[in-house]
Amino acid sequence: MCVVCVCVCVFVLCVVYTYVHAARTHVAWWHGLLFALGAATACAEAARRTRGGLRRRACVSDEAVAWVQANEFERKEAVDKEPIWRVLLHNDDVHTFDYVIDTIVSVVRTVTRKKAHRITMEAHKSGLATVTTTWKQLAREYSLGLQKAGLTSSIAPDKSNSC
Repeated sequence: MCVVCVCVCVFVLCVVYTYVHAARTHVAWWHGLLFALGAATACAEAARRTRGGLRRRACVSDEAVAWVQANEFERKEAVDKEPIWRVLLHNDDVHTFDYVIDTIVSVVRTVTRKKAHRITMEAHKSGLATVTTTWKQLAREYSLGLQKAGLTSSIAPDKSNSC
């Protein structure tokens, strides 16, 4: 494989990694882009030093690895300190039980049908039920997904697990 192709692959993989993890860890997208550019540059430099062949050499420099490890640690610390939010389902008299259960299972993939049934019954009886607890950004996504399906949903801080 040519050196340029390897460097482009490294860049693309780093961008994809950043996109996936930025949503989960609230990291700025440009941090990952800088890392991806640094990794691709390091790969090109390694290839240049070995006269066009990679010869089992790592494409990422030690500095880039140290930078990623330090940022990963900071992101984990930030996520650990982040308060937990509840996704709330409000009762309505419009949708059927089956529709609500199916919607919960399809939007919040970690919820089983059995748990979705319990959530639906709780919302029906008490007017409000907690679908799941998670960090704020994911709670917003789940709530919006439920709202797009026509259900009444909101988010609220979870007082029992706050820092």
